[in-house]
Amino acid sequence: MDQSQYKLAISNERWATGLASFNREVLVKKIEDGSLLKHIRRQGIILPENEDDIIAADEVPTISPETLLKKFSKGCFKLLAIDTEGFDYEILKMLDLGRVSPEVILYEEVNLDVKKARDCRKYLEQHGYSCRATGKDVLAVKI
Repeated sequence: MDQSQYKLAISNERWATGLASFNREVLVKKIEDGSLLKHIRRQGIILPENEDDIIAADEVPTISPETLLKKFSKGCFKLLAIDTEGFDYEILKMLDLGRVSPEVILYEEVNLDVKKARDCRKYLEQHGYSCRATGKDVLAVKI
């Protein structure tokens, strides 16, 4: 299956390519809040007025977490690290945490809005995890 991935069309440098996300609003927010200005100025980029000239969409092949686990996992795994620029909670919800329960889950919370961040922690706590913020990330440990 394919899914739209959004990326900054104004640069191919690592700071820009590392911001690709399945959630377009993450990039819109970063443009609006000025958090990209340091990089934009350093590169001498003049931002186009049209948002569609700043953010490009690509169709990328994707597989479900279940398919990934079936293909590469030899059973259980102990650590799950997710950094999908605002799509982390969606990935977690795709997993059957009743069946697959890594000892530690590390995910990025900084790009989630307040409600999604709260819902994500509650979801993990309902599946037997204790959650703790560590900077931009959350460390969830099975208790």
